[in-house]
Amino acid sequence: MLSMLMLLSSCQGGKKEALTTQAPESTSPETEPITEAVTKETLDLTKLSTYNDYASEAIERLCNVFWDTEGNYFIRTAKGQPSPDAVAIWEQGQSIFALISYYDATKNEAALQKLNQQWAYLTSSAYDEQILRGYKNIGEGCYYAQDDAAWGTLVFMGLYRTTGNEKAMEYAHDLIVNSYNHWGTGEEKSYYGTTIKSLTDGLYYTDHLNEGEAPFKSIYAAPMAVAALEYCLLKNPSDPTAVDLYEPTRNLFEWLENNMCRNKVKTYKNYDANGNCTVSYVDYLYYVDYGRNGENGPTGARDPQSIAVNSSNTALFGNMAMASCAAILYQITQDTKYSDIAVRTVKAITKTETHDTSKTYINDRDQGTNASMIGHFVRYALALDGVRLSDKQVLINTAEIIATKGKVNGTDYYYTVWDSDPASHTVYYPNNSRVYAYTCQPRMANCVHVVTAALLLLSLE
Repeated sequence: MLSMLMLLSSCQGGKKEALTTQAPESTSPETEPITEAVTKETLDLTKLSTYNDYASEAIERLCNVFWDTEGNYFIRTAKGQPSPDAVAIWEQGQSIFALISYYDATKNEAALQKLNQQWAYLTSSAYDEQILRGYKNIGEGCYYAQDDAAWGTLVFMGLYRTTGNEKAMEYAHDLIVNSYNHWGTGEEKSYYGTTIKSLTDGLYYTDHLNEGEAPFKSIYAAPMAVAALEYCLLKNPSDPTAVDLYEPTRNLFEWLENNMCRNKVKTYKNYDANGNCTVSYVDYLYYVDYGRNGENGPTGARDPQSIAVNSSNTALFGNMAMASCAAILYQITQDTKYSDIAVRTVKAITKTETHDTSKTYINDRDQGTNASMIGHFVRYALALDGVRLSDKQVLINTAEIIATKGKVNGTDYYYTVWDSDPASHTVYYPNNSRVYAYTCQPRMANCVHVVTAALLLLSLE
């Protein structure tokens, strides 16, 4: 997915002297007090039937375009377009995520049948089991980079949760272990009999240094952390900390929290060719990359407030993933440090990562994955005490915009911009092509996932 990683490097040329980024001061999202009145507010549940209709139609439209009715699986695509020999599974995975949230909300038997059929396809001769588990060819093909493997782990964990197939859980576990050891940092240790790198300095995004790539890290590791923590919850409900994946994953989360969160004024020494970089902008969201262009710190630190459709220094999916990780860690440990991080991040998304006029999510950095974590966000982060009605309402608003104003006339697609007038925007993918973004499987699937996640939110109220 390297084509999706559009980096925003804000410094070009100049003298090698210390510079300071003087971004606007921002008010902390956590300064607003949490009261009993806030925590007891609920959504308008009379809309449940309407959102059921929205979600059912969205799934139907998604399947009309990307479900193989003969083979019974979401079709293989590459760069969003049909490609029968595509090896990577992350693109069809985005459709699977949308369907899983729909099933979680409705327990619809037809949806469950499709999920079982999808699992049957993944375990058929169409795919190599050793590759899917990450035992061979990791770092290329199916899982070229760490995020490709992250989506794979989420596919397997989601299919385990919905179908109950133990083998799917085994796939997730093995792929996580192999990914941690391939892209991980720190010394190898034995965790409950499994040798895993400790991840004390996080995960590298990719290690294809022979192709000229810098050894950088990324918030794209957070989705894998979500899958790993959920694995711990389900593997040993009585004590998730006694699972081999727990400690390395907690280390990974802590590295991301300490290095990627825009939570305080910070100076990065010898940041780049222009010298030091002091960041005064605080919004409690998370940068996307760290050292992507060789910087000594987060990529885009000179322009952190750049948050825009299809181009940003932060990413909706990454922020939702970190909120979900923190919420799961709170569920496991009961340490309020983690619930505070989760609620703070939820509030930050509401305050900063939304369109002003419609109070809908900005589909910012990566439109092929931005809603990938929204099901987990609903199940874990939005379920916490301290989350406000306004935080939940953003999801409801976004789903309504997509379902009512976001349809592309004469097609089954949805526009990929989620503001008050989506049809006024034309976005292409990749950016230098003339292929409409909404015709790409992952981008359409992410629009659909917003709608199915909104139904899930209402169903859990």
